[in-house]
Amino acid sequence: MKGLKQILGIIILSLLLTPVLAQNGNSNSDDLNAILKAGIPELYGDMAITPDKKYDPSQKYKYRHLYFKLEDAYNDVRNVEMGIGDESIMQVLDYKSLKQLAKDNRLDDLKKLIRQKQKEINDFMKWHEKLAADTFKVAVAYTEYKDFMTKGQLDSAFKRWKILYENYPIATFKIYPGGVKIYKEKMKKAPNDSIKELYLDTLFQIYDQEAKAFPSQKYFAGGLKVYDHNNFYIKGKDVNDSLVQLKIMENYKMAKELIKEGQDKVPSFVFPIALVNSLYLQQLDTITTQEAIDNYVEFSAILKKQIDNLNEKIANPKDDKEKKRSEKQLKKAEKSLNLLDNIFTQSQISTCENLCPVFQDKFEKDSSDIESLKKMINILGKKGCTDCQLYADIVKVIYNHEPTANSAHGLSLLYAKKKDYETALKYLDEAIKLETVDTVKAEYYYEGAQMYNELKNYVKAREYARNALKLDPNMGKAYILIATLYGNTASSVGQDAFEHAAVYWVAVDKLVKAKSVDPSVTEAADALIKTYSARFPQKQDGFMHGVYEGNSYTVGGWIGETTTARYYK
Repeated sequence: MKGLKQILGIIILSLLLTPVLAQNGNSNSDDLNAILKAGIPELYGDMAITPDKKYDPSQKYKYRHLYFKLEDAYNDVRNVEMGIGDESIMQVLDYKSLKQLAKDNRLDDLKKLIRQKQKEINDFMKWHEKLAADTFKVAVAYTEYKDFMTKGQLDSAFKRWKILYENYPIATFKIYPGGVKIYKEKMKKAPNDSIKELYLDTLFQIYDQEAKAFPSQKYFAGGLKVYDHNNFYIKGKDVNDSLVQLKIMENYKMAKELIKEGQDKVPSFVFPIALVNSLYLQQLDTITTQEAIDNYVEFSAILKKQIDNLNEKIANPKDDKEKKRSEKQLKKAEKSLNLLDNIFTQSQISTCENLCPVFQDKFEKDSSDIESLKKMINILGKKGCTDCQLYADIVKVIYNHEPTANSAHGLSLLYAKKKDYETALKYLDEAIKLETVDTVKAEYYYEGAQMYNELKNYVKAREYARNALKLDPNMGKAYILIATLYGNTASSVGQDAFEHAAVYWVAVDKLVKAKSVDPSVTEAADALIKTYSARFPQKQDGFMHGVYEGNSYTVGGWIGETTTARYYK
């Protein structure tokens, strides 16, 4: 019984003391605030910082004064703590109150409260005032930071950078590229990927804060975040890995959101990254083929707009600095647009079935953009999509707007494919007339020779082949074409079987010449030599015509060439 009474007594005593203890616990904080309030009443009055309080720029000097008044209060506490304070040197706080706190070992609690209040003021100001609350501290930190960065002492610079980054986010834009440099160096020296990833997370936070601190840099900072995320998590990694696939989706969403909001303000290097990752996701059936195609169309249009805007700035710059900056950006944008085209056209989804409708839509929206049309023609040609009507429509528009050798040649190929060789030759002659490069012109002549051969106009076919050889004497295929013209018409040259067969002598001459000037055609030439040599005249036939082995002989008819007689053995 006695033990039970003791237990009950303890319980009752604890219940009686609980309100008192709770009251004392609250009074600890209240006492500290009461001491501060007595010395700095405005801290708890009109200048009090509450969650819903809006910043008033006209009061910045009052807040700075309040911040430094808290610093004086902090020094009061330090003086008492060090035993050198008395009533006469107190600047803000009550000496007797501080002495009582010292007896209770609570001076540290008051110092923490003062620093907390200072932080509240600085945090309240830092997104509105470059120098926030402590103008001296930011000046010292930046001067030292700049000096260490200039010397390449990144570890020493980091401590000052951290002060600036956390307390003065809008003090200067230079905080952010500097922070990126510091953390990328940390990533290089990281002992493992886990530590490196922690640094990367901070790097991403730097980009996010940069976007908030300097809205004009929002999309560039976001672009760098996409770039670094891709480089660390995706580039060079196994895309079949499930974790990598999750990162691809993460990067894709990040880029898409940035592009959706920023449009042509997004840096050009983001678009190829976004397209590559969308093609990965399409292969994984995470997004549809149509979405991947739509991305290509959308990204191309945005980059084109970006290029147009940059050209406008270059044409009408505010100053030389803007012109140079725009010219630099233009080169990057054009490179990204070309890369975008290459990525898409080399992908599995760039079939004629997909390409033609995509380009048809672009063509209908703007058929006056000749440079874009040229790219479309180039892509359609590379992919073998020359049968769709779009190809013909684009080639005609390009030629009508700009009758160049290329556009005329494009129309020639178009009509040749339809076997309308007469029209094709008309445009080919125009291409030959406009072309200035001999080797290219030689190719055009060769194509003309082939077309005339199809029209069975062998004289013109040989004329064009010979013109090709004048411009490019090493064009073996032109000699082979002349040889086949002779071989195919042998039965119509001369009066009898001997004269017909003699045609194969000059045909083989051309084939031998083809091999001597162009070794790449050796196999094709040898095959025809074997065939044509078997058709040489018989010795007895030559005897009847008075033509002996080794004699000079002129083949008549439309050929009219001299050769050396040799017989089938």
